[in-house]
Amino acid sequence: MNSGPHPLFEPKDPVTGLPPDPLTAPIEQVVDHLEPTQLEPLGLPDELPEIPEDEPFAARMRAIRSAPTTVAESTIVDELLGWLNVHHRVYARKIHQTAITGSGEPDLDICWHGRAVKIEVKRPGQKPTPAQRRRMMVWRDAGALVDWVSSLDELKAVLSHVEDDKWAADLDR
Repeated sequence: MNSGPHPLFEPKDPVTGLPPDPLTAPIEQVVDHLEPTQLEPLGLPDELPEIPEDEPFAARMRAIRSAPTTVAESTIVDELLGWLNVHHRVYARKIHQTAITGSGEPDLDICWHGRAVKIEVKRPGQKPTPAQRRRMMVWRDAGALVDWVSSLDELKAVLSHVEDDKWAADLDR
């Protein structure tokens, strides 16, 4: 059993070695070192609003809770799969990263009326990693329709090019 500090908190106090007290420490001390993937389950936004240091903790927490949060990628994936799989001559599935699939594989594997479509799903404002871009280029070079999207409307725009063999998405946008 691990007797060290909680995995979400790094020791901040050089004297005591204790993690910051979430009730009394400035909120920035508590969450600054967290990755966005750790903030998402906590319901906190990726970017924290500017809050004066002299504001009471409760006021800082209210400001954080009222800040807009982004939609989880899994929620977008579920919406896209739900829309895709009700169409005739369409099959779509979520690809889970494994040692076999390797890293960077696009999230959605789609066959749209006989054409291979590979879609990377991103939360609004996020972009694919370099590994994901490289993998999408491999699929594009093999003839698949490839792009990354953050919404159903963006997916529909990509699928409007399914019959155009010369169209290619700008993966570096």
